[in-house]
Amino acid sequence: RRAKQRGLKVQFLSNAPRRSAAIASMLDDMGMSRNLYDGIVSSGEESWQAMKDRTDVFYADLGPRCYHLGAGAKDANMREGLDFEFQDELTFADWILNTGPADSTDMSQWTPLLRTALKAKLPMVCANPDRVVMRGTAKELCAGSLAEWYEDNGGTVQWHGKPFPSVYASARKAMGLRRHEVLAIGDSFTTDVAGGLGAGLDVLLVNTGIHSDQLDENLKKGIDQLAKDKGVRPTFVAERLQF
Repeated sequence: RRAKQRGLKVQFLSNAPRRSAAIASMLDDMGMSRNLYDGIVSSGEESWQAMKDRTDVFYADLGPRCYHLGAGAKDANMREGLDFEFQDELTFADWILNTGPADSTDMSQWTPLLRTALKAKLPMVCANPDRVVMRGTAKELCAGSLAEWYEDNGGTVQWHGKPFPSVYASARKAMGLRRHEVLAIGDSFTTDVAGGLGAGLDVLLVNTGIHSDQLDENLKKGIDQLAKDKGVRPTFVAERLQF
């Protein structure tokens, strides 16, 4: 609200593996009025559009049968309107749509399925590059952790969302702004910082998410270490977002 009062454009750029309309409904439920932001670009929406139009060679080559590795009803809107046969068994699938496991912190729970997919040489679409998500104070696996393991072990993965450039281009185009007019804000070095910098934007890292246990009271020291480990450094850092 304060951002809009100051005449700023606000665009949500989300790695949620859901379509933009579904995210808007979720924000409605959270009490976020639609007049407080200008639009939503999501990894899920970009993935869905790519699966729908199939102009990219990767998507043109996909077979008709898809195994959806997802969180049940929550991610079901990613199937709607697509001309694929969604399978309940990996055995019958030509490829995998990965929107992430539900309520899991144990990678070993998923490696048997992923190894089976590797043997069958099934390509994977990753609709959420996040490796982990915060649920309260606990970290849970996201689709990106499974996709990273799959790719590291020789699997083929088509990624969508942050830190990949196309979603930043879409968001900036929707805002009608040049690079130097945009501030990207997030809590992850791997997606938010790397993605924003890669898109030529200034980045504000807020210490309210997945790095909070590594950024104690000595914020600068923690940032220095993470920047060294991750190979990227945010333009600005703050304990929290405030105006």
